Amino acid sequence: MWKMRSISRNLFIKVFILIIIILCIYPLNTKAQIRKISYTEVIDYGGVPPHVWDARTYDDGTVVVRIIGNCSYEMFSLRIINTDGTIVNKDIKLEGVQQFNYCFKYKNNNDIIKYELIRKNQILVLYYNATDVDDANTYEEYGIIIDFDGKTYDKTSFGKFKFTDQVEVELNIDREKGFIIVKYSEDETSTWQQYKVDSDGKFIPLAKGVIDNNITIDNSAIFPTVDGDYAIAYYEDLTNNNNNNSINAIKAIDSLAPKGELFVELIGYNKNGSTTFLLYQNQYSELIYSSVFCGFNYVRVGQTCSLITTKSRNGNYNIKINFLSSGSIVLSSNFHYNFPVISNMTIVLRNLPFGGYLVSSSTKAQNFLYIFLFTENGTSISLQSNIVGNYLILPNNTVLFSRIGMNSNSYNSWNFDVIDVPKSVDDNGYLNANIISTYPEIDSSVGLGINNISINYNHPIELSDGRLLIYQLLDDQTILLRQNISCTDDNSKCKIFNNNKNVIIQIFRFTFGISGNYFIKIENNFVKDITYKEPLLGVGAHIWKFNFINEKKYDITRSTSGLVRLTVPGTKYFQNLSINDQDQFVDQLLNDIAETVQIQLSRLSKSNVNQIDPSSNQKQLLISIFIEETKNQYEKDVNTIIRDINDAIIYKDQTLIGMGDSTTYLDSNYGFVPARENMRPEFFHWFTKNFRLASVFTVLSGANVEILSILGSNLAGLKIFQAPFSNSAKSIIFWGGITNIFIEDIPQVIIQILFEFNSITYDIIPKLTLYTSVINLTINIVGRLYQVDRSVKRPVRSGPGGLFGTRPDWTVPI
Repeated sequence: MWKMRSISRNLFIKVFILIIIILCIYPLNTKAQIRKISYTEVIDYGGVPPHVWDARTYDDGTVVVRIIGNCSYEMFSLRIINTDGTIVNKDIKLEGVQQFNYCFKYKNNNDIIKYELIRKNQILVLYYNATDVDDANTYEEYGIIIDFDGKTYDKTSFGKFKFTDQVEVELNIDREKGFIIVKYSEDETSTWQQYKVDSDGKFIPLAKGVIDNNITIDNSAIFPTVDGDYAIAYYEDLTNNNNNNSINAIKAIDSLAPKGELFVELIGYNKNGSTTFLLYQNQYSELIYSSVFCGFNYVRVGQTCSLITTKSRNGNYNIKINFLSSGSIVLSSNFHYNFPVISNMTIVLRNLPFGGYLVSSSTKAQNFLYIFLFTENGTSISLQSNIVGNYLILPNNTVLFSRIGMNSNSYNSWNFDVIDVPKSVDDNGYLNANIISTYPEIDSSVGLGINNISINYNHPIELSDGRLLIYQLLDDQTILLRQNISCTDDNSKCKIFNNNKNVIIQIFRFTFGISGNYFIKIENNFVKDITYKEPLLGVGAHIWKFNFINEKKYDITRSTSGLVRLTVPGTKYFQNLSINDQDQFVDQLLNDIAETVQIQLSRLSKSNVNQIDPSSNQKQLLISIFIEETKNQYEKDVNTIIRDINDAIIYKDQTLIGMGDSTTYLDSNYGFVPARENMRPEFFHWFTKNFRLASVFTVLSGANVEILSILGSNLAGLKIFQAPFSNSAKSIIFWGGITNIFIEDIPQVIIQILFEFNSITYDIIPKLTLYTSVINLTINIVGRLYQVDRSVKRPVRSGPGGLFGTRPDWTVPI
């Protein structure tokens, strides 16, 4: 009986384990589902079927495809596949590009034009020009920056080119930082050069250097690192009999010595020189090197290099090494890839964004591209092979495979097979395996209550040097920076909660000012893995998108003016300008301020007179700015504009103020100082309701200024006699009454006394007038003495704001 129970229990455990294994393996062996994208060209380009020559993708998944036809048809044809599935045609005639680039006889009459996507409307195009196409020594490589309408922004030479040279271009992990171009030369020193493309489309040369002579395009891989640098991994085969290095020759003879070594050469961003470290040693002579591929690790931390090797009669192996930017190895593994070993086969391996790998192989003898998909642990995913053409991996783990004229419904069409590769980790829409959620959510709508944004990670992190950028999307191609946030600055408003998994960032009140579409870009290295101290990937442009709705009604406040102050260098720069240039300087300053706080430029105007700040020891210049009121309740009122301008200047390193040609000279320690207020809002509201009565008493006050006191006397409890005078206004009325005694009452009594003594006949009316004046003067003097006594015992304090109230504190923290 006990034995039967034991057998039953063991059987149950085995069945349970088998079910678990089946559940784990089944999804991995499921054949990937294939969808199709087909497009028929409107125009017949050159009398041959269109061919997908190459494809590129933006961070948000927008695809740009290059189509070629007859090589004699000199057209740079691009097709933009938007994320909503719409396709836009762009046929561009490249200026200054010679015809042989489209049909190069030294490359099997193939097209040799290359391109990379820099920004949404900036494309880097590489081509060659020659003074004599038949002379190999006259070729030179060029690069141009164009937009999708064919406009050329800049052109530069990348140097002389020989047919034996091999050139590779690699974008930085952050496209805003530019790219690196590596030239492998057989008979000369191989070199690298970094470039950046600014927002105006101009090339900016950065650092340059040379690479080791042992590095060739066949034994190396260039790749960007997560922290914004570049790297070249290369493999040295120590069993090669042609190796001239004496040390390596000794290693090849020694049976215990490594048979091959994988090195990584780190090239810092815009830094001359490089550092090299040993990453891996191959101890097995039966493993034959095939190729090396490297890239940043989408799912884990750091970078990954895969060394593809073949083993006699046992197929292919992937030796995978995960390592940090410091060179420390995190994980090393060896997977057997079961695909056929074909002589002269070229193998390419690519990491997939949400785990796994894509391996492609091709031969020159066959016009086929064999595709193999593998999970993180090397398990294969069934996929139809023998796919003609090329492929493109999208940020969401989708792979596009092009076909040439196969299964096309039209002679003039092209298509893609679309395969959504199973993901090893969750995708929450941010194209980043580390992020669980954010506030605001993707495609959500938020209102004026948004004071913070937050990011939730799936493991503990710490803040780092990367920045978080908030943009307003004006149209499909135009964006406007609203705030540039660094969580490591002294003024940062970033905090970490929830066991170091949640980042909350406080934002300016004017960051989201007007209704519209916005997106937030997270730079790589914004945070680091708290364990490995390694930068994590960010979120690209146009991915974390949402809508902001502003339905607030503002109070209508009257126009006012204020002062901004230039820095010491800004003051010197301004004073050295001509009168016309000074006017243009201030005009540009007003334009940048209006753009920053999101108001119409017509509401800002300048004063024709500037002055030196008397409180500045360095004689800094003050510029007066007038802010016009608005009657539209849905536009910002003057008080809000004052607050926003002040905040934008104080924190100019995070706003457009710090980027403008004029506004960059504004003094952040001064901010925006509004003019002293001459009227309290309470008095302004009372005056607008009782302006007729106020006008009458203003006229009567010409006889005696104290008549104005009646307006604030609360006579008979009537609201019209409840004018909310400020203390300073009451003080002025009081001292005006005293002044009136000396310039009116006393002279009047003196004149009447002199008149009585110098008159022969003196009527009763002048006598009564004299007595009345003396009594009135006595009452005024006694009354003023009483008020002075009270003011001495309890001084009347007037606010710093002037006649009708105090100046509000406009310096409001974020």
